[in-house]
Amino acid sequence: MAREELSDERQHRLVTELAELFPRQKEWTEEDYFALPDTNRYVELSEGRLIMPPHPTYEVYILREGAYTLLGKYGSGQAAGSDILLGFTLCVDEVFFRLQ
Repeated sequence: MAREELSDERQHRLVTELAELFPRQKEWTEEDYFALPDTNRYVELSEGRLIMPPHPTYEVYILREGAYTLLGKYGSGQAAGSDILLGFTLCVDEVFFRLQ
């Protein structure tokens, strides 16, 4: 079966209907944010808003590696196991970020 091409108007209406299933900007809660499915998109929550920033720069990766190193030094004496650099969630002053 051939895939139907949607007009721009129909696409816009479908996107609008989909967006209505989610909270409005400035109304997102921590619970709403953590209920989002995992994705390969960078999605952050700040002051009740979802933000989809551009992919990280080299400098961001350097900062991330520094945070990982500091956390690894703290955790090295805490429990047995392995350290693996993966995406993580960071809370700064009750503002949450999901880092991929």
